[in-house]
Amino acid sequence: MRIMKKLITILCFIAGMQQRSVAQEHPTFKPLRYDEDYKADSGSAGWYEKAKYQPLNARGNVYLSLGGEARLQYFYVNNDGFGDEPKDNDGYTLSRFLLHTDLHAGKHFRAFVQVQSSMANGKTSTSPVDENPLDLHQAFVDYNGALTGTTKLMIRAGRQELSYGSQRLVSVRDGPNNRQSFDALKASLLHKRYKLDVFYSNYVAAKKGIFDDGWNKNARFWGGYLTLNALPLLQ
Repeated sequence: MRIMKKLITILCFIAGMQQRSVAQEHPTFKPLRYDEDYKADSGSAGWYEKAKYQPLNARGNVYLSLGGEARLQYFYVNNDGFGDEPKDNDGYTLSRFLLHTDLHAGKHFRAFVQVQSSMANGKTSTSPVDENPLDLHQAFVDYNGALTGTTKLMIRAGRQELSYGSQRLVSVRDGPNNRQSFDALKASLLHKRYKLDVFYSNYVAAKKGIFDDGWNKNARFWGGYLTLNALPLLQ
């Protein structure tokens, strides 16, 4: 068990060093991966840059971006269930893998697809939040346009992550092993002074099979979220 703890510590240290190195040269990773923009990597010749920005036409306004992430956690619990559960001297690991592809077709259209694999190794009892071998986590299309010279409109339809504020009410559920998504239709107004989101969605219920997650028809969720970049009274 001590060897396992030391190994995980070393791997986390190496991963942190690599992340800082990449962040110094490229756009930073975002909590919502679809918010990342790698057009700045155009013209670079490295394998990482090519994976992040692969032009599909001569103008470069149609391009593909690939990405992914992995998370490994080790848990050891003493007196689990206040001593009612069988003693486990080895602990267990939770692993999560996410892979995505992001296609931009000009300045108006976009498609984003992400798959997720969450595994629990050595844990005696699991739920779909702990273990969901392989499923479609996100799959949506965007339309981007302009309402006025200063206000942009974005319409997004499909399976997507939603995250607002401190994530106490609307969250991607990053703490547990399996992230949360919604089957939703969302419209966003973007201005330099504010951003307004209006959405209608169904909660996606995780299951333990492969590509079997589906929305919960009895749990609909809709609303709006307004962010002000500057309050007039404070200017």
